[in-house]
Amino acid sequence: MAALASIVIGGKYRSAADRRRAAQLTDGEILRLERDPKNPADPNAVKVVTFDGHHIGFIPRTLAAELAPKLDAGVGFCCSVKGNPRLYDYPPISIEELESTNGKAV
Repeated sequence: MAALASIVIGGKYRSAADRRRAAQLTDGEILRLERDPKNPADPNAVKVVTFDGHHIGFIPRTLAAELAPKLDAGVGFCCSVKGNPRLYDYPPISIEELESTNGKAV
């Protein structure tokens, strides 16, 4: 799978601490994708989380519908900030599916 360009949405609904952390994102910073299947707005929701634990938003619904089943199946992804996030209302990200060997992400 080629790298997917996307954005982080819903940041304005996060806590003040999460919004402050999102404002400190840097180009190339690695982020985590975490499923949120109990999200009442979208059962395919995928959170975007910093490695220090701040939930800064979600990936868009259409992309979440594509990635959620893969995440549920244990497929790994690398997510990172692309460009200067302070230039955009929605931080730009790149998402790449990790290659696997014998069913395990490497």
